[in-house]
Amino acid sequence: MESNIYDLIISELILRADNGAGSPISNNIVPRVVLTNSLGVSELQENYNGSLSYTSTVLNIPSGFTIKANTHVIDYPNADPDTIGSTSVITGPPTTIILGAVGSTFVVTTTVTLENGIDPDIVLIGSHTMTASLPLYYGVKADSLTPDITSLLPQADSNLTFSMINSIVGRLYVVMPIGANPIVSITENNGNVYPVSDFNIISSGSFKYYILKWDTQLTGSNIKYFTINFS
Repeated sequence: MESNIYDLIISELILRADNGAGSPISNNIVPRVVLTNSLGVSELQENYNGSLSYTSTVLNIPSGFTIKANTHVIDYPNADPDTIGSTSVITGPPTTIILGAVGSTFVVTTTVTLENGIDPDIVLIGSHTMTASLPLYYGVKADSLTPDITSLLPQADSNLTFSMINSIVGRLYVVMPIGANPIVSITENNGNVYPVSDFNIISSGSFKYYILKWDTQLTGSNIKYFTINFS
């Protein structure tokens, strides 16, 4: 029975196999709808409160099918109104994301209906889940034997690239959750490599602080990108 149910679902999705007479979906290319966001991430730091926009894209539209008018929808879990369109790509305005503790989620869904006037409509459903994770902190501040995260900037610890434009004179800080893999180096976009031996490493509370051993200052209007490398 379970196999029959599975076969029925697949047959409804694919409609019918290509038998030479022309099938809406051929060569096992199945239409789908995909959600992405303006940050390109699926994790943000715990207690995040900010805005970003979502884009829904319909892929592999079968030959002869079009998007039924006003059925391409992005639905948000907050009070923001749905984004509605009739094209294969729609982008909504910035929506506010508020996350709580580690593991909390913010789920955005999207649906679209494809039609050709002959075959049954194809309804596609997609979603994107943003999950709160432990934060990574970074920035430049004065050296300290008892460091803290005051004035440092947070981001999800899964995002291993951070950027800064300019700074005060001070030490470069990178702060990781205590259980994270150890850093082996940090690479700047100009090619400079800072091996872990260039940092003082201090564990305090639930964080491990990597503090550059000398003062530095970021200047100018160009964005400086740093990538964290692990073993």
